[in-house]
Amino acid sequence: MWSSMRATVVDDRIRRVRRVGIGAALLLIVATAGASTPTSPSPARELIVDSAASKVYFDIGVLVVLRKSGTFSGLEGAIGVDSAAGQANISIRIPAKSAHMKDPEHTQLLLSPDFFDARTHPWIEFRSTAMPLTSSKARRIKGTLTIRGVERPVTFAVSADACLDEPGLRQCQVRVEGSIKRSAFGMVEFKRTLGDTVHLRIEVVLKPEAVKVAKAKRPAPKQEISPRARRK
Repeated sequence: MWSSMRATVVDDRIRRVRRVGIGAALLLIVATAGASTPTSPSPARELIVDSAASKVYFDIGVLVVLRKSGTFSGLEGAIGVDSAAGQANISIRIPAKSAHMKDPEHTQLLLSPDFFDARTHPWIEFRSTAMPLTSSKARRIKGTLTIRGVERPVTFAVSADACLDEPGLRQCQVRVEGSIKRSAFGMVEFKRTLGDTVHLRIEVVLKPEAVKVAKAKRPAPKQEISPRARRK
């Protein structure tokens, strides 16, 4: 009798262990099925601005009916491209001392404290928020523009075709265009002769990306066997 009772208890313990084992296995299967395998996001690409080929064009009204234009050169910066998110952002800075107008006196006026104050504030900076990579229409992006140490929010139009999302691009141009109020950045002199609205057009040319080309392995040259060795 005692032996049969012990056998019953042992069998009962075995059944419990088996139930726990099966339950744990089921929980493991459910947890594994619910958890997706993490995938590493595609790294963002950084496209560098070609300083020698990029320029900023600007024009301003003079005496209501006339317009004067000029340029900035030597742009620095990059465009970050995240293909996985379908977005890009622009970060550019412009050397204030590169301002140029046809009349040398006008150029000196631009560099003076009345306008860009190039000695105290050597850089003009523009940083955008994220913009979509693909669009059938011109993109509009928001960002911040800093002139004379004054930072203001701006909204510009951007056109770049589809070249930003092409890995290994050879050449790509991006145009950023819009208007600002010079008074918003502390440039308030000559109100009677100069307009307040300044139109900007930033022509950005990106450097070609380095494309790695795998070198084909040349077959090892065949060793010629001399006639004497052949006879052996």
